[in-house]
Amino acid sequence: MRHRMARALSPAAAITAVSTASACGTVVTEDGAQDTGSGTSDGAITVVDDAGRTVELDEPTSALDLRYQIETLQIVRSVTREEGVTALIAIHDLNHAAHFCDQAVLLDGGRVVADGPPAEAFDAAVLSRVYGLDVRVTRGELGVEVRPSALEAA
Repeated sequence: MRHRMARALSPAAAITAVSTASACGTVVTEDGAQDTGSGTSDGAITVVDDAGRTVELDEPTSALDLRYQIETLQIVRSVTREEGVTALIAIHDLNHAAHFCDQAVLLDGGRVVADGPPAEAFDAAVLSRVYGLDVRVTRGELGVEVRPSALEAA
């Protein structure tokens, strides 16, 4: 799958187009798009401001195979860094959030219980309380990884 963003699109529109195309397995070029026929996305994408500098993605990877999850998040991260766009992403995969997001906000019942860089926000005690199971958080060269402790015993 290849992606080249159309020059006429705002950065936020480019995120929308490329994320949607990635989710659908589509090749996007400056000349248009060609469907390759794999998958769909349930995630809503909303441009938050008129200048197109802030975009909100609601679970953009929720219905995607792993390949398209990673590709979509790589594209979003690339566009945000290269074009100075802010992306607000609701995502349930803590490991994806830890790897692709600069800041994380952890909610419990609609209340903020932790926020900051994932290495700080993803605390094992807080995550264990929020999710109701023992959680192990490891920090290494590649960043933070979150795992339910029950998986280690299996």
